[in-house]
Amino acid sequence: MTKSVLKLRYPAFWQHRGWKSHLLSPLGWLYCTVAAKRRRQRRSRGQPLPVPVVVVGNITVGGTGKTPVVLALIKALRARGYCPGVVSRGFGAKVGQNPILVDEQTPVDRCGDEPLLIVQQTKAPMAVHPQRVAAGYALLSSNPAVDVIIADDGFQHHALARTVDWVVIDAQRKLGNQRCIPAGPLREHPRALNDADAVLINGHTDWAPKFGPKPTELAFKLTCAIDLSTRQHCDLNTLAGRLSGQRVLAIAGIGNPQSFFSMLTVYGIKPTRTQALADHQPLTPQQIDCWLKAFDVILMTEKDAVKLTKLEGNAGCLYAIAGELSLPADLIENLLKRIAHGSITGKEHGQTST
Repeated sequence: MTKSVLKLRYPAFWQHRGWKSHLLSPLGWLYCTVAAKRRRQRRSRGQPLPVPVVVVGNITVGGTGKTPVVLALIKALRARGYCPGVVSRGFGAKVGQNPILVDEQTPVDRCGDEPLLIVQQTKAPMAVHPQRVAAGYALLSSNPAVDVIIADDGFQHHALARTVDWVVIDAQRKLGNQRCIPAGPLREHPRALNDADAVLINGHTDWAPKFGPKPTELAFKLTCAIDLSTRQHCDLNTLAGRLSGQRVLAIAGIGNPQSFFSMLTVYGIKPTRTQALADHQPLTPQQIDCWLKAFDVILMTEKDAVKLTKLEGNAGCLYAIAGELSLPADLIENLLKRIAHGSITGKEHGQTST
């Protein structure tokens, strides 16, 4: 059920308890019950890897900002002398039986857009496979220097034991209507947050979840624009000036496209039209060419940009809008203590919440 639902855009009714949500609530209850049983039965049996594992996950369908957290975490760990590697499921990728070791030239359909983006931006060792344990061993075999593994989107992947669990929540959508798939966006009951070592709220809000540790607020900000033909960078105020009087299309194939569109307006960038794509939706040069017949400039997220190749001849027409977030020092210090202690969450907390 999860896989088919994840292919859809985030339905509007997931944010409130209307008639559609009520109609589907028995299925949502069943989904939550099965997820809770799976967590109880499997979490204490997770297989540990030879190095500490930090999971960056969520409990909702749709984008919460995990990838920027992973990027920031890689940077923070390196600054403290660690050599981090990353494992990921590789959503929508044609992985096959064996894990894929991702480099900057790996085709996006082989590894997934988020893994390729992480590798292109950080050069971190990366392995992709639905079975994160297999991906972890493949990563360590090919990169012996890796001394900590970040598992991208692995909070529900109980086969992998972990040292630290981080859960990321979007400040705008929060937990939606707090019902499970298909009645709402939850992958499991909010009580699962009790198993998290940190709950990270991506954006500003006065809201806090009922369960789990006291949340930490993160601030994601846009930083610059990258011309996808020339690879030249410019600041966003300069870009806003360049776009004056032009027909501008903004596209976003992320979990919450509106968050990207809203951030553009903060910098005075007001697209003529916005186009919300499905999360992970493929892009082709032919589709870009079609859009450029109607618009002078196309703006997109970095996650969308990694799907495109062979863009010569479109200088000044296609821009990826880059962004970043920083992690609070106390969050990193607590993480380092857990890593140094070497405890495995799945072994330490054999009896988890239901």
